[in-house]
Amino acid sequence: MKYKLGYISTKESYENLQDLIDESSFENIGYINPIDFKLTGTLNLEMAANFANQVDAIVIVEGVEIDADLVAFLVKRSLHLLFLNRVKSVIDLTAELEHLLHESGTVLQIENLERNKPVYTSLRQYLRKPKYCRLERWTTNHLNITEQLVDDIDMAVNCFQSGVANVDCHTGNIFNNNVDLINLKLSFQNGAIADIQLHAAGSEMKSEGLFVAENGYYQVDFSNHEIVEIVHANNDQLSLMDNAALQPRLAKFSKKILVFNPVKKAFHNFYENISHGFTPLVNIDDAKNIAHVLQKAQYIMQRNCVNWA
Repeated sequence: MKYKLGYISTKESYENLQDLIDESSFENIGYINPIDFKLTGTLNLEMAANFANQVDAIVIVEGVEIDADLVAFLVKRSLHLLFLNRVKSVIDLTAELEHLLHESGTVLQIENLERNKPVYTSLRQYLRKPKYCRLERWTTNHLNITEQLVDDIDMAVNCFQSGVANVDCHTGNIFNNNVDLINLKLSFQNGAIADIQLHAAGSEMKSEGLFVAENGYYQVDFSNHEIVEIVHANNDQLSLMDNAALQPRLAKFSKKILVFNPVKKAFHNFYENISHGFTPLVNIDDAKNIAHVLQKAQYIMQRNCVNWA
């Protein structure tokens, strides 16, 4: 069955996506640009209704800002939603959306997260019973702090597959009066710990991580698509390594990264989820987990009289 697919997108983003879609799965209806229609408020929801009546599913594309009211409006109309943009509008509305999704049977699939991309997807295949992770992100933007923490919170929660038991948050002001350093420490119910640092006054954009598991250490460079495994090595392995001096008897191995286009994969999964009623890998429950951590961190910052963007 073909589903009629529409986009909330800029013209450029819409055109760039067309080569990634399987024409046997979706019939392309077109797009609306919220900048053109100024999709904020009741009047603009009415303007969006005509477009919504023509489609079965809608893709919200990266670079497009939509408000929580529009998301709720589309779900109420039983439209399946694929988020290729950041998930702030979903996080802001998790309680209401959860009820609406249950009532409508709508698929809400969240993409454009680090964990849907090749590096983290590959890493998860190597980790066995992870116990600790440290995630560091450098950005040149000290605004929209919430948005920039989402990826790392989501990865930590997914990595340990356990509820968050405690959230601690510390901030710093290094170069100006705005918060440009944030450290989150997440303690999980299964005993795992995640340290998340956001450096919002960096000179470049990059993201790195260290993951400690039962089977070894994993150094990850998300920006340059690299995973290095550090493990106890046997004699045969040590004899082949140029870093055999590592102690005690440790060896490093570069790990293979899966090769796939995450956006093309997202469209494929979206079709499967709609057709078979599958639950998306990243869904409203994941948005709830992110919201839970962010709310606790925000509370700590507000208690300490720190403004949070």
